Amino acid sequence: MGGILAHSERHITLTELQQGIKGTLSRSWGALLWVVAEINDLKINNTGHCYLELVDRPEGESSPTAAMRGIIWHNDVDDVLGRFEGVTGMELDAGMRVLMQGRVNYHEVYGISFYIKDIDPTYTIGEMRRQRSLTVERLKKEGLYDLNSQVEVPQVMQRIAVVSSAKAAGYRDFMRELEANEYGYRFDVTLFGAVMQGAGAEASIIEALEAIEAKSEMFDAVVIIRGGGSVTDLSCFDGYALAAAVAGMSLPVIAGIGHDKDVSVVDMVACESVKTPTAAARLLIDGMLGFDRELASVAEFLHGTVDDAVRRCEGQIDKAAHTLRESVESAIEGRKMLLERMEVLLEKDAMRYIDGKGLELKAKSADICLAWRSVADRCDAGINAAYARLRAAVYALIDKDERKIEAAQSTVASFDPARIFALGYGMVRGKGGVLRSTDDTAAGEHIEITLGDGTIEAVVDRITKNDIR
Repeated sequence: MGGILAHSERHITLTELQQGIKGTLSRSWGALLWVVAEINDLKINNTGHCYLELVDRPEGESSPTAAMRGIIWHNDVDDVLGRFEGVTGMELDAGMRVLMQGRVNYHEVYGISFYIKDIDPTYTIGEMRRQRSLTVERLKKEGLYDLNSQVEVPQVMQRIAVVSSAKAAGYRDFMRELEANEYGYRFDVTLFGAVMQGAGAEASIIEALEAIEAKSEMFDAVVIIRGGGSVTDLSCFDGYALAAAVAGMSLPVIAGIGHDKDVSVVDMVACESVKTPTAAARLLIDGMLGFDRELASVAEFLHGTVDDAVRRCEGQIDKAAHTLRESVESAIEGRKMLLERMEVLLEKDAMRYIDGKGLELKAKSADICLAWRSVADRCDAGINAAYARLRAAVYALIDKDERKIEAAQSTVASFDPARIFALGYGMVRGKGGVLRSTDDTAAGEHIEITLGDGTIEAVVDRITKNDIR
């Protein structure tokens, strides 16, 4: 009992304790201080006061090691927040690390608070740049930095998934450039809407990228579009989570983020990076133009090759016809000379025979003359018949060779691409190149049909297999 009374003689009230703490804090920390902290939460109530939840969070950790309430009184809110926004180009928001000037205050009921009188915007900008350097270092260490640049880029990028705000001027510039291109190329553009600025921008863009990845077979490339802005406006494109998402895409990513000087981390990890949304559209158009020129070069080469083949065949045919004519003429001339020699020899032999027989031959000269004339007539008939047969055989051979020549010319002409297109045939290309089977495409895929006078772009509606057995 005595012990209890002894303690009661030395007690103080809670108010006295709180006032003692308040006095100690006031004496030790009553002056204006510059304090660095992260804003975990920020609210402005209906009285105009701005209440902040300030925390200290170690690098890479989610749990804070210290927390305190911050207050900007309503009469300072416009000056403090206005100056910060004027320099950084963005509103003060949760997630920012800031350098604040203020005074520690202790209230007997509400506890300890930090009354904020000023915020240094240059510190926040510098901190954002430091964080960007750490993000780049982390991406390289994890092997993500060059990952998207190694993705195979289609020769023609025509089916485009766009990440942008539907109302953004940059998106309108991009679409206007594509639709009004001077070559008349057509692009299939699908918009995946996202918030492109502010605290929720990074998560919104990542969500859009995940939606595209789930349908990656429908697209050739991804284009991320954002018009110009200040360094802080574009701060979401320096975040690790977004950069990692871009780096990990299975499709090539084109970053068309409008910036004047700094290059964002997303620019660094994307497969291609250009300065503006319009430049992103021009990149796609130039890709189509390059492919178009390559096709024209191939067509010109094929046309030249066919012409050369036709000329070679014509030359070979002309040479063969000339050789054949010379051979036939030479054979006919040889037969004529042989017949002439035979006629001379026969005449000489007959004269020698007549001279040798003398009178006997003279007596029988009439018979011999008659017989010789009969033999000569038969020889002439045989020679004429042989000549006629030889002539007929030669002309038949010439006719046969001419028919072969005509067939060869017809075969060569049948391979003329213009003639094949004129017969109603066409060449069909899909995403894998020229289609040679219905297995090379699928319903819903885009195809190109090349005819003699142009190209038709279409979408496969249905595939019906022929019953070939």
